[in-house]
Amino acid sequence: MSPPPKPDPTDFSDTATLHATTTSSSSYLPRPPHLTPYIPTHNTIAILRHPSTSTVLTLSSTTSAVHLLPFNPTAAVYWDVIETAGWLAFRNRTSGKFLSHGKWDATIVCEGKSVVGDDAFTHFTATHVGVRGEEGEGERNGAGRYVLQMLDDWILRPLVVVGGSKVARSGGKVGEGAVWEFVVGG
Repeated sequence: MSPPPKPDPTDFSDTATLHATTTSSSSYLPRPPHLTPYIPTHNTIAILRHPSTSTVLTLSSTTSAVHLLPFNPTAAVYWDVIETAGWLAFRNRTSGKFLSHGKWDATIVCEGKSVVGDDAFTHFTATHVGVRGEEGEGERNGAGRYVLQMLDDWILRPLVVVGGSKVARSGGKVGEGAVWEFVVGG
């Protein structure tokens, strides 16, 4: 089987974006039946799942670091979704702090104190990249997979997975980002 063609960087159509940001359904691990995908909206609680590894974004119990780990309902895996002026922010329900990027690097941490002022870098946008490979409640209600992007010096940078378990912001193209699901359950 030959690899898919590289997307044209000058084509901004929805089809080109979808093609550039999704992979074949065989690269995603099955979602546990107790986790249901949904569309991220203000005042909801999310678990951010990385379907390629079947892990979820988890706050460390001792530091502000976040890692991709297997789902554990007693860990700090639940995030309040807060929408402000069209931007999303994610506040950990255990620590009360927001996802942000580290002060000296692009690693994603959980130490933001608010969604305004000096912590404006806590704002994300979620680009819907479609539903692939699984059928179920999430697909019927329009939920699917997303690439999260974070504003950095007026450039939207996608979140990527580094070293298998760390998350960082990098690059400048949606197609370079990791694909995420917003799920509820536990």
